[in-house]
Amino acid sequence: MTTLQPEAFTPGYFESSGSVTLASGQTIPYKTICQDNVFHNEDGKAIGTMFSYSYFRSDIEDAANRPVIFFFNGGPGSGSLWLHVGLFGPLRVKYDDPEAVNPPSVPPYRCENNELCLIDIADLVFIDPVGTGWGRLLDKEAGERFWTMDSDVDSFNALIHSWLGKYNRWQSPKYLLGESYGTNRAALLAESLSGSSQGEFSSVGLNGLIMLGNAICLRDDGPKYFDTEDAPMMLPSMAATNWYHNQPGGTLEEFVQAAYDFAEGEYISALYKGDSLSCEQKDAIADKLVYFTGLKKETVLEQNLRPKKWEYLKLVTTAASPCL
Repeated sequence: MTTLQPEAFTPGYFESSGSVTLASGQTIPYKTICQDNVFHNEDGKAIGTMFSYSYFRSDIEDAANRPVIFFFNGGPGSGSLWLHVGLFGPLRVKYDDPEAVNPPSVPPYRCENNELCLIDIADLVFIDPVGTGWGRLLDKEAGERFWTMDSDVDSFNALIHSWLGKYNRWQSPKYLLGESYGTNRAALLAESLSGSSQGEFSSVGLNGLIMLGNAICLRDDGPKYFDTEDAPMMLPSMAATNWYHNQPGGTLEEFVQAAYDFAEGEYISALYKGDSLSCEQKDAIADKLVYFTGLKKETVLEQNLRPKKWEYLKLVTTAASPCL
């Protein structure tokens, strides 16, 4: 079989400029720098590269104190395209059917202006870890230097240090935004950047963590998926979703706090009672779950007082009514 040999690796570096019009009507100009960030072994040999896409608002005279957000998806094994062209970048994938969140599966693929981009308030850095997206493993023997939990964090730590120095952004408020496994990475990376995990001062103080699609406490138990412990943990997020879509009353903070109080008290106690829970008690718990989640009572009872994540997501994307 005849094969094509890959060309010799040359680090990539690309600059461009553009603008995005936000929902507010404001048009923000930006500069983009996309590049390979190359890792070397002790002999100076290039062994891997993390690829970064940096967006700088270009009408700011002094950006030294401007916030910066570092974005990464999870997997592990996923590049940053989901956060990049799916949600936060200046351009977003254009869907054939926005209501169904249905991107085209065959060419031509299209992008459109992202009116929800955050470039007005912060500079944005999207990161592809080694072996994902445009990040490449250059030495097949060096995988363990990047593909364990600790080495993954170490490589992100090194990249962020390098980026802050390269662009003189040590004074900037710094945020990490991770999705799915990226939430695990964000928590470990925050510790690593502070120096806590190495027992030394690392000099990078973070101003905040943003965790999207939290996977820190994720467990997959097959069809049941949520057991007695998981359902109360998910309830506050469902309550926030319900508040956004259905406005049940009060402020978001008040409603979510009430969900927390119910989850850690009456709700978890009821779940631990299992089949010994009386019909009256079960009915009362179901009524409160309807209130916090927006689900129909028959759905809550069918799911044995344990709302299912994927079914809930499907419901909230197809309905926005007093009862989902």
